[in-house]
Amino acid sequence: MTTTNAISGQSIGTGSNVGEGKFPQKVTIAATTTAFVITPRVTNGAGEYIEASEVIIWYSGSSYSVTAAAAPELLRKTARFVSVKPSRNSSVAIAIDSSIEPVTGSYIYLWCSIPTVTVAQTLDVNVVELP
Repeated sequence: MTTTNAISGQSIGTGSNVGEGKFPQKVTIAATTTAFVITPRVTNGAGEYIEASEVIIWYSGSSYSVTAAAAPELLRKTARFVSVKPSRNSSVAIAIDSSIEPVTGSYIYLWCSIPTVTVAQTLDVNVVELP
């Protein structure tokens, strides 16, 4: 099992860190990998949050190599997603796993849909490769 920290400590929810197709990433997976799981974690800052303001992590495996920036447009029709609804309380981290996905190529692409919140949050996303 291999874990890649695809997004680490990214501030989200305020300023330019809001919107669709944010923080695109490309992860090259090992030839022995047969499945993967996406594990995002959203950590609240000091403030109250609205639980409806979910963060969505879109992901897609592909046998084609494209740039991370192009992935949201080129792979959006085959992408799946995992969403994280933050806690209402400050300084709380919520993590969730995607379903186990079969490997369909040499790359995993991911990008985010980030809502606007009153106090910035922090986003971490791991890609867990399974043998």
